[in-house]
Amino acid sequence: MAELRQAIVLIHGIGEQQPMSTLRSFVETVLAPYEGELGGQPAYYSKPDALDETFELRRLMAHRPKRTDFYEFYWAHLMPDTKWNRVLSWFWLMMWRGPHNVPRRLMLVWLVSWLAACSMLFLLGRELASLLSGDSIGSWELPTLIAASAGSVATVALSFVGDAATYFGPSPKNIEARRAIRARGLALLSKLNADPRYDRIVVVGHSLGSVIGYDVISLCWQQLLDQWRDSYRAKCDAGETARNDVQHLLAAQDAAESVPAEFDRAKWTQLTSAVRSEINANGHRWLISDFITLGSPLTHADLLMAKSEAEFTVRKTQRELATSPPTRETQGFTYCHKFVDAGGRRQSIRVPHHAAQFAATAWTNLYFVRTWPLSADLVGGPVGRLFGPGVSDVEVRTSIRFGFLSHTRYWQLPKWPWSNDAPEKLANALRLKPD
Repeated sequence: MAELRQAIVLIHGIGEQQPMSTLRSFVETVLAPYEGELGGQPAYYSKPDALDETFELRRLMAHRPKRTDFYEFYWAHLMPDTKWNRVLSWFWLMMWRGPHNVPRRLMLVWLVSWLAACSMLFLLGRELASLLSGDSIGSWELPTLIAASAGSVATVALSFVGDAATYFGPSPKNIEARRAIRARGLALLSKLNADPRYDRIVVVGHSLGSVIGYDVISLCWQQLLDQWRDSYRAKCDAGETARNDVQHLLAAQDAAESVPAEFDRAKWTQLTSAVRSEINANGHRWLISDFITLGSPLTHADLLMAKSEAEFTVRKTQRELATSPPTRETQGFTYCHKFVDAGGRRQSIRVPHHAAQFAATAWTNLYFVRTWPLSADLVGGPVGRLFGPGVSDVEVRTSIRFGFLSHTRYWQLPKWPWSNDAPEKLANALRLKPD
């Protein structure tokens, strides 16, 4: 029997448009610590990607330290062209929130945005009044400077904000883009999850890719539950005894009831692995062992995914948004699914609910620590405070360019005299070596 492989799926972040360039740099970085084990062989090989529907991507295959296939989920071509009106409308929706609906950590950004908008309106109004009065021809130096400054950041704003504005926006075109991206991502994960060559799947999401990964894993989990219930019913209808061991699932449910101050994250991570093994032993294939987020805007989920902090809390309570550990239903995050089989016998099965994927998948989030106002990652941050104590938030640091705009440095190997511990901690989170 051929040795089983693991699959690592990278979902790129905002503004990254070139297929494969991101994946190659990612693979070269995470394999760098294992170069001594290669015996002069290449670190990885480029193979056809039979799962890619764009005909632009390749599968990168590594033999050391464990047989691993690296895939890229490329979604940029599914986004509508970003226009400034979409970006500005998204900012306007954020600014138009009342102060009580603005997350406290973003209050300064909210205030500065309003100050900048009011200042620009005042300056333009003064120039217009000067022209209309005829007292002078007006001074256009300052408005010209403002326009030039705005133009200089246009590319950055469109790259780092435009895709997010489009993905989260409520317009029909944006909804269609989200649907296409999620459907393509679900198809990829479903095919990998069904592939007998693999025994483990890791989803890595950078920037907006972490939001897409979160959505796609949720959809894949819901698909599994439907298959789970259908297969169990089919076996019972055929008179078979279906396996339904839930010892570790119930242990995880008990652990989830711990108060946050006493929550044991290391034990929870072990339980997610045990639950995943148990699900597979019951005949329900779930290979997504880890979800790793890098520079994730999910740190601002209460701003991006809801109109207020209260609405965000309600969405979690109603299990529209998955958390780690999962939000409890009436008695926990599992329930008894009851039915009558074809022979008239009453049957029941203990299953997790539709937002319990992080009972079987460990979530690790890396983010750069801010050491001074403009340093570190301006997009990412800790997510556990919003999505639960089961999320392992890992701080990383870099001195590259003094940490300025470090959002794209999670897998950048440093050169002397700079330092960057993100690649090492990313490699640790991936757990590339065999168990």
